[in-house]
Amino acid sequence: MSYYLNSNLFINGDLNIESLIIVKGEISGVKPITDLIGNKQIYIGNLKLNELVISEFNNFELNVEGNTTTLSQTYLDKLNN
Repeated sequence: MSYYLNSNLFINGDLNIESLIIVKGEISGVKPITDLIGNKQIYIGNLKLNELVISEFNNFELNVEGNTTTLSQTYLDKLNN
């Protein structure tokens, strides 16, 4: 499942991402990460995602207290799923 970062998020735990996609513009067709973790800015625990999409356009920050593992990273101009 793909999720996009739709708010600032601090993870107090480890973050494991199979595929990180950084998009220069806006994102459409992908569920917001708040659908998975709820409407909070601090997530306590380890989080494992198949795909995380981050838009430079929105300028949201992702901070991780623990370890971060990313298997692949892609940079796109836009994403329309």
